[in-house]
Amino acid sequence: MKIKKPLVLLILGFLCCCMIAAGDEMVLISSAEELAGIRDSEGSFALVADIDIPEGWVPIENFKGSLDGRGHIIRGLSQGLFARAEGAEIKNFEIEDAKILADGSSSVGLLVGEAVGSQITNIIIRSGIIRAGKGNVGGLAGYLSDCIVEKVFICVEIDTDAEYLGGLVGTAVDTRFYSSGVDEGRLTGMGIVGGFAGRLMDTGLVVGCHSDAKVSGAIAGGFVGQVSGAELPTNANHKIELIECTTMINITMGSESAGGFAGEISFASIVECGAFGDVMGKERSGGFVAGLYDNSRVIYSYGNNGDVHGGKVVGGFVGEMARGVSIEFGYSGGSVRGEGDEEQSVGGFAGVISEDGAPNTITSCLSFAPWVVGQGDVHRFVGRAEHRGVNNCYAMLYSTVVRNGELVHVLSNAYGPDGGDMSVAQVDEIARRIGWRVEGVQ
Repeated sequence: MKIKKPLVLLILGFLCCCMIAAGDEMVLISSAEELAGIRDSEGSFALVADIDIPEGWVPIENFKGSLDGRGHIIRGLSQGLFARAEGAEIKNFEIEDAKILADGSSSVGLLVGEAVGSQITNIIIRSGIIRAGKGNVGGLAGYLSDCIVEKVFICVEIDTDAEYLGGLVGTAVDTRFYSSGVDEGRLTGMGIVGGFAGRLMDTGLVVGCHSDAKVSGAIAGGFVGQVSGAELPTNANHKIELIECTTMINITMGSESAGGFAGEISFASIVECGAFGDVMGKERSGGFVAGLYDNSRVIYSYGNNGDVHGGKVVGGFVGEMARGVSIEFGYSGGSVRGEGDEEQSVGGFAGVISEDGAPNTITSCLSFAPWVVGQGDVHRFVGRAEHRGVNNCYAMLYSTVVRNGELVHVLSNAYGPDGGDMSVAQVDEIARRIGWRVEGVQ
């Protein structure tokens, strides 16, 4: 029997299609039951419909494959979508009306409890609520290690006594974040709390991200609660970098450290970042960071157009500086106030520059605090400088200092805790570089 050529080509084409499908088959998902079936899987999956999650959802364990949501919506989660993902790719869908009210896990997130070596891209979480978790809790993920997160946006309300709480992630280790943010929300915790991340550890990169959440915690930051980079020699490249990140419309409260951008920073580099809003703390408070430690560097950043209130150590930009850190081309505005009857260190820009054997420096920075108020060491620029660490800085001439309940008349803007030696032209240049238009400087 002779087979015609067109039929041969048709058969060969069919066989080729079958071989391609067998080698890289995409499984299509249209129901919650099918979605639940991807646990312990390394395959490729795609949503072809919006999915409503029924009561009694059990998070997907040990996912090692790829899930492409194709723009669809997952609604009604009562637990996280995934318990754990490893080497996974999760992308392109929205989560709506998710509520986690009870979960005894050590890592809790609306998308995933814990993810390792995974990529999470183009995820939107709307109207999320979490009232659970013990160790690490975040709107997206409780714990991330060696992951990449890009274009993730969250609106979330979290109230938990977890050790580390963040609007996007509780703890992130060796992880990179790009163009993501917490668009609005409220985060209330008893431990370390940050509007974007509770804690960043070891190595990492955060670029072009933001948080607009209100934050409350023991150590609290409008963007990140605590940054703990891998220890490094002096002058080595920092292993954690935050670049062009902002936090806005936040009220930060902390019993230990409260900062408009960060609670505490160690072994990290912060470049062109900013914070807006009021900061309220009980021990250390800073309009940008409460405690800056361990060879960290902050450059071209601004701290707080709102008021900074605190206890023992309060600064318009930084509360305490220690162990070889530097701030360059920084800006702070808003009133600074130490509260209570005990002795305080209050400065329009910095509360305390510590003497600890390593140089701590503030270079080419501006303070425009209209009021600096407190008991004890209260000055227009630095409350207490334990060594000569201020260079080429400026404090606003008409800043009003109230020390121990009495109005203090500052005669000059000479070098020292009450200011620096910067010319008006230099002030204008720094303000331009930071992106601020300064008015009223004489």
